[in-house]
Amino acid sequence: MPLLKIIGILGLLLITTGMIVKKRTTRNILCVFGGIALLLYSIYIKDLIFIILQAVYVVVVIFDFIKIKKHAQS
Repeated sequence: MPLLKIIGILGLLLITTGMIVKKRTTRNILCVFGGIALLLYSIYIKDLIFIILQAVYVVVVIFDFIKIKKHAQS
């Protein structure tokens, strides 16, 4: 099994786990790493729609993470 396929599976597992976790910060961290892993996999399989979806997903989750951190500091 190619390494990037394993990375894709890991990304799926991280995002799935992130959806189950109740703590929002932990959920976002898992989803960021899972999203990046799936982004790498989508680049590997050369699926433009999947690449765009994952890139947008990662940006949105990172933005939410930053928003949480700013809110926690104030």
